[in-house]
Amino acid sequence: MIKYFALYLSIIALVALVSPTSSLAKELSLFDGKSVVRLHSKMKLSGKTKQAYKTEFRKNEYYAAFAASPVGVFFFMGQFNDIKSAYRDTLRMCRALLTPGESDCVIYASIIPSDYKENNNITLSKPTTDFYLYYKKQPGHKAFAINPHYSNLTRDYDTKREAISRALLLCNTKAKAKTPRSIKVKKCEIVSAE
Repeated sequence: MIKYFALYLSIIALVALVSPTSSLAKELSLFDGKSVVRLHSKMKLSGKTKQAYKTEFRKNEYYAAFAASPVGVFFFMGQFNDIKSAYRDTLRMCRALLTPGESDCVIYASIIPSDYKENNNITLSKPTTDFYLYYKKQPGHKAFAINPHYSNLTRDYDTKREAISRALLLCNTKAKAKTPRSIKVKKCEIVSAE
């Protein structure tokens, strides 16, 4: 009898692992909303680059990145759901502005949550965190999907599976329609489903 019960528990565990509605493999990290600027380069900024950094970039909430080249080319982006995507896409856009042979762009600064710790957890931008907290208060079966740039929620569905399917469809459709062509669109993933 104990042998069959152990086999039953093993099967239940296996089904939970392969089920699309099972728990996330990664943990979701939420932060308190306070941001800090982290410098990554000792490059001296001047002219429009310095002005954009001081007056525009620093207004961003986490996650944001500012890339610059010694020749004065710069680009910044904000409201990413994770810092690695902010680095990658900001560098890609900055490099697209360079003329062949010019010095490469580097990450000059980033904006991160004040209590940020580097780990493998799923993170959300400040606006997406606020949207997620709103989502948690919604009724019925629901799901919350994100990619590095976008998020979508569904709520009040008959089943959890329907909520997940719709959240992924809506998030991926939004991401495909709104992501600049020079940036590879990453598929959305479910970060919460109830």
